[in-house]
Amino acid sequence: MSRPSPAEAYLENLAPGSRRAQERALEVIARIASGGRAGWQRLRWERLRYADAQRIRAELARRYAASTASRMLSAFRRVMREAWLMELLSADAYHRTVSIPAVAAERLAAGRHLDSSEIERLYAACDRGGETGVRDAAAITLMLGCGLRRAEAVALDVERVDLEERLVTVLEGKRRKDRLVPLAPWVAERLERWAALRAEHLAGTPLDRRGPFLVQMHGGRARGERLTISGIYKLVRRRAAQAGLGKVSPHDLRRSFVGHLLDAGVDLALAQRLAGHQDPKTTARYDRRGQRAARAAVEHLQRIWEG
Repeated sequence: MSRPSPAEAYLENLAPGSRRAQERALEVIARIASGGRAGWQRLRWERLRYADAQRIRAELARRYAASTASRMLSAFRRVMREAWLMELLSADAYHRTVSIPAVAAERLAAGRHLDSSEIERLYAACDRGGETGVRDAAAITLMLGCGLRRAEAVALDVERVDLEERLVTVLEGKRRKDRLVPLAPWVAERLERWAALRAEHLAGTPLDRRGPFLVQMHGGRARGERLTISGIYKLVRRRAAQAGLGKVSPHDLRRSFVGHLLDAGVDLALAQRLAGHQDPKTTARYDRRGQRAARAAVEHLQRIWEG
């Protein structure tokens, strides 16, 4: 009888409810560590080292709230401890690997904020992309101009986009409740272009006036299949590359939405509601005004010292 892996040994000691949660955590960590090639059952945990742990920590901190990331890192440390106890790695390797710092609760959201010139370049890339570019611009707008998560953007149906009232009703996957997001004129214009093109391509089909708002394109024509989460990720990366912006993720667009709201002086509670954050601390992590105020204060001191 073969002995359990370090991950299996760790999970066997947990209560059923905790096991399910930590099994999901280990699956996420395994995918990060393996570049998406292995799940928690196939990953050779004993081969992970400090550099791998750093990458895992950074990705968890980017994706999750501090409390969730810390819980997932705790599972990682426990698995590595099992590997040490099973004599699959040395004490030195174990202690080095688990010496990564905790995820601080108060931090700026990791990632990128797009400024106005970068946003213009991103849309210019879409505008050069023909009819597929119209769809891509609408997808980008839902995240950049409405603050939708990419899963919310692909789940959005035509019936929930009210262009006359300039309002989008988002079904929040985490809480299964509606979130109302008003549309700025430029946002409504981008969505109207796509809605008109979508209706033209799907005229005479059951999906003419219902079904997924964002659909897949084949040969420059809209089809009925819903755009996927991986599809929206790829189109953002493709248009960003065409715009010369380097790597831009869908969440960078949502991050920019929240950051620009706060820069414009929008109340934190309102920004929280528009973004669909449950915890105001999550919204506060996108607030860059404190950094700028601190820098301005230091520069003011410099001018005083220089006389």
